[in-house]
Amino acid sequence: MRSLLLIPLLAMAAMAPAFAQTEEGEVKQMREACAKSDVPQAQIEACTKLIDTRLLQGRELAQALYQRGAGHAAKGEYQEAVRDYTQALKFAPNSSDARTSSRTTCAPAGCGPDPWC
Repeated sequence: MRSLLLIPLLAMAAMAPAFAQTEEGEVKQMREACAKSDVPQAQIEACTKLIDTRLLQGRELAQALYQRGAGHAAKGEYQEAVRDYTQALKFAPNSSDARTSSRTTCAPAGCGPDPWC
């Protein structure tokens, strides 16, 4: 009886690396779509999926937020863009790209008291 319980556990342990590789491949695809999409909505969706994985931290998370903000800005969604740029600066305060983009996006967005404008 005990050996019958071990068989499923051993099978699951053997499959774990395959699941990890699949997840890594999916995350890599999301990163590429987030960084290189020519279609703003596709970029926003890819970046959102990537951010939602909660696998990113620090500069990587800031980069995904920045890229999503760029997608919003390209669609004329300036408030959303500024929100993402501001979030990106929380994780990478020295990011000149996020700071500059936030400032240039603020005017059409009418941000008002936004600290980065």
